[in-house]
Amino acid sequence: MSFVALPLLAARLTADPRQIALVSLAEQLPWLLVGLSSGVLADRFDRRRILWLVDASRALLVGALAATVAAGMVTIPLLALVAFLPG
Repeated sequence: MSFVALPLLAARLTADPRQIALVSLAEQLPWLLVGLSSGVLADRFDRRRILWLVDASRALLVGALAATVAAGMVTIPLLALVAFLPG
Protein backbone atom coordinates (compact mmCIF):
# COMPACT_ATOMS: atom_id res chain seq x y z
CA MET A 1 0.00 0.00 0.00
CA SER A 2 2.77 2.46 0.81
CA PHE A 3 4.36 1.92 -2.63
CA VAL A 4 1.21 3.46 -4.10
CA ALA A 5 0.01 5.85 -1.38
CA LEU A 6 3.15 7.91 -0.84
CA PRO A 7 3.84 8.67 -4.52
CA LEU A 8 0.16 9.58 -4.96
CA LEU A 9 0.39 11.93 -2.00
CA ALA A 10 3.54 13.40 -3.54
CA ALA A 11 1.69 13.85 -6.83
CA ARG A 12 -1.02 15.71 -4.96
CA LEU A 13 1.59 18.06 -3.48
CA THR A 14 3.58 18.76 -6.64
CA ALA A 15 3.44 18.27 -10.39
CA ASP A 16 7.22 17.86 -10.71
CA PRO A 17 7.92 14.26 -11.80
CA ARG A 18 11.43 14.38 -10.32
CA GLN A 19 10.10 14.98 -6.82
CA ILE A 20 7.53 12.21 -7.19
CA ALA A 21 10.28 9.87 -8.40
CA LEU A 22 12.38 10.90 -5.39
CA VAL A 23 9.67 9.60 -3.06
CA SER A 24 9.44 6.34 -5.03
CA LEU A 25 13.23 5.98 -4.98
CA ALA A 26 13.32 6.61 -1.23
CA GLU A 27 10.97 3.65 -0.77
CA GLN A 28 13.25 1.28 -2.68
CA LEU A 29 16.65 2.57 -1.53
CA PRO A 30 16.83 1.02 1.98
CA TRP A 31 16.93 -2.52 0.59
CA LEU A 32 19.97 -1.63 -1.45
CA LEU A 33 21.81 0.33 1.25
CA VAL A 34 21.14 -1.58 4.47
CA GLY A 35 19.68 -4.93 3.38
CA LEU A 36 22.72 -7.07 4.08
CA SER A 37 23.75 -5.40 7.32
CA SER A 38 20.22 -5.54 8.74
CA GLY A 39 20.09 -9.24 7.90
CA VAL A 40 23.29 -9.81 9.84
CA LEU A 41 21.90 -7.91 12.83
CA ALA A 42 18.64 -9.87 12.65
CA ASP A 43 20.61 -13.11 12.90
CA ARG A 44 22.54 -11.94 15.95
CA PHE A 45 19.69 -10.57 18.12
CA ASP A 46 16.35 -11.84 19.40
CA ARG A 47 13.92 -11.74 16.48
CA ARG A 48 10.81 -11.16 18.59
CA ARG A 49 12.34 -8.09 20.17
CA ILE A 50 13.49 -6.76 16.79
CA LEU A 51 10.00 -7.24 15.30
CA TRP A 52 8.39 -5.52 18.27
CA LEU A 53 10.73 -2.53 18.05
CA VAL A 54 10.42 -2.19 14.27
CA ASP A 55 6.63 -2.46 14.32
CA ALA A 56 6.36 0.10 17.13
CA SER A 57 8.63 2.54 15.30
CA ARG A 58 6.66 2.10 12.06
CA ALA A 59 3.42 2.78 13.91
CA LEU A 60 4.86 5.98 15.39
CA LEU A 61 6.18 7.04 12.00
CA VAL A 62 2.87 6.46 10.22
CA GLY A 63 1.01 8.21 13.04
CA ALA A 64 3.29 11.22 12.77
CA LEU A 65 2.79 11.30 8.99
CA ALA A 66 -0.97 11.14 9.43
CA ALA A 67 -0.82 14.04 11.88
CA THR A 68 1.25 16.17 9.50
CA VAL A 69 -1.07 15.39 6.60
CA ALA A 70 -4.10 16.29 8.73
CA ALA A 71 -2.41 19.54 9.75
CA GLY A 72 -1.54 20.32 6.13
CA MET A 73 2.19 20.57 6.87
CA VAL A 74 3.44 17.66 4.75
CA THR A 75 6.30 18.34 2.32
CA ILE A 76 8.16 16.31 -0.30
CA PRO A 77 11.36 15.94 1.83
CA LEU A 78 9.20 14.70 4.72
CA LEU A 79 7.51 12.17 2.44
CA ALA A 80 10.90 10.98 1.19
CA LEU A 81 12.10 10.55 4.76
CA VAL A 82 8.95 8.66 5.76
CA ALA A 83 9.34 6.49 2.66
CA PHE A 84 12.99 5.72 3.50
CA LEU A 85 12.81 5.01 7.23
CA PRO A 86 10.47 1.97 7.35
CA GLY A 87 12.71 0.17 4.87
